[in-house]
Amino acid sequence: MSATPIEFYAYEPGVFPCWQPAPNKDNQTTISEISIATWNVWYDRLEQWRRFQGFLKELRKLDNIDILCLQEVTSSFFQWLQDDDSIRATWLLTDRWDANHRQTLADNWYGNMILVKRRFSGYVSGSIMPFQTSRMGRYAMMAKLTIGKDSQV
Repeated sequence: MSATPIEFYAYEPGVFPCWQPAPNKDNQTTISEISIATWNVWYDRLEQWRRFQGFLKELRKLDNIDILCLQEVTSSFFQWLQDDDSIRATWLLTDRWDANHRQTLADNWYGNMILVKRRFSGYVSGSIMPFQTSRMGRYAMMAKLTIGKDSQV
């Protein structure tokens, strides 16, 4: 099975809906370094709001992270991310509920998402691909940065 392309979304105040597909760029930017992190945010409902607030507090300290891959994201956690002003101002988000995700993921999903700094808007693309042998609905999520005509990360 091949990977399904997915969008990254940027918050655009004054537009409805506010989260819009990130615009394309001219691919002339030069990037010398990229920082990537992964974070398991733990899907359990126990202290979920409090843990989300702790997540935001820690994330704000890590301003050198360019790409953040989150695991065990629930619909509540995703909504809180979308509603947070600092997330809106700083990050592009993948959206589990867009049309391409819906082709691949179950409605009762909790799982992965990727946040990418807004400065990469238009240079990032993503895809998801289910694991054929998974009985639990597991899948891989990928992000690709294309900086310049011949450079990919």
